[in-house]
Amino acid sequence: MYHFLILLLGCVLCSCKDITASIRLVEDATVTLELTNTASYGVALLRWNLPLDDRFESDTFRVLYQGNEVEYIGARVKYDGPFVNDYVFFFPNETKEYTIRLENSYDFSQPGDYDVVFVADVLDHETDGAFHSLPHIQGSFVPLSGVISNSLMFSTPKGLVQKIVRAEYTCSSSENTQINNAYTAEKQMIGYAQTKINAGQSTDFTTWMGAWDTTRYNHVRDVIGRVRTNTIFAPRCDDTAGVYAFVYPTDTQHRVYFCAAFWKAPNAGGYDTKAGTIIHELSHFNRIGSTQDYVYGTTGARNLASSNPARATHNADNFEYFCESQW
Repeated sequence: MYHFLILLLGCVLCSCKDITASIRLVEDATVTLELTNTASYGVALLRWNLPLDDRFESDTFRVLYQGNEVEYIGARVKYDGPFVNDYVFFFPNETKEYTIRLENSYDFSQPGDYDVVFVADVLDHETDGAFHSLPHIQGSFVPLSGVISNSLMFSTPKGLVQKIVRAEYTCSSSENTQINNAYTAEKQMIGYAQTKINAGQSTDFTTWMGAWDTTRYNHVRDVIGRVRTNTIFAPRCDDTAGVYAFVYPTDTQHRVYFCAAFWKAPNAGGYDTKAGTIIHELSHFNRIGSTQDYVYGTTGARNLASSNPARATHNADNFEYFCESQW
């Protein structure tokens, strides 16, 4: 066991009125996160991209090493649904605890001083008077923004390494055929998208990327260009339900883990297709686009383009839908 110096700084802060968060160090870089519903009524939180979904890592902490932000090395996930079991239900005044090994999500390879704070935006929530309306469709999400914990400061004399074991399995002949067909369609689709973006301003750009801006346009064009010329693609199969696919953005082998929802999607034509999913996942890799998952779904992507173009041009679904629109 490594020895840490722990200093609690500040207090629990939260811009939402119902959920508060606090963290404490357990050992190594393992922390306990406590989420508390302070309301007098029940609250349901969508677990996507949060530690509430223990199937994946989540980019919900801000980690500083000697004052510099530490790279996220965990998964980025394209979800299907949501479904009722994607929500975590809190009774009034209930606290739930989650244990998180931060070295699986962030680069703790260097010894030294780290500052950690939990900072999360909940994509969707509901209160108990309307639990019957769950699951919400993606276009009607009710987010909670800015769930922020206390800060932790600790020192480690030895670097820590990521320890993740994925339950992938050997792809079947049928699955390999579907992946190959999707990859062929993806190459056509990204070619159409490159032609479109190289032509300059368009209604498709405005729809999916927001108001015209030369800097944002150049960024989108460059990311699409890197997806188009990318030749590194290592498909894997995974049986996780309610998920299309996921990747690890720092993975230079560009392994894409295809999950249960992928096999049900159309190959191409429309939205949330197999070919589009490949574009979505490739855009996540740091060598290509370093895209995020700020929102999901066509409605969310259109709304993001309208309200926050800077985020839209860094959101994986926005890239996917721009490309799928060219098919």
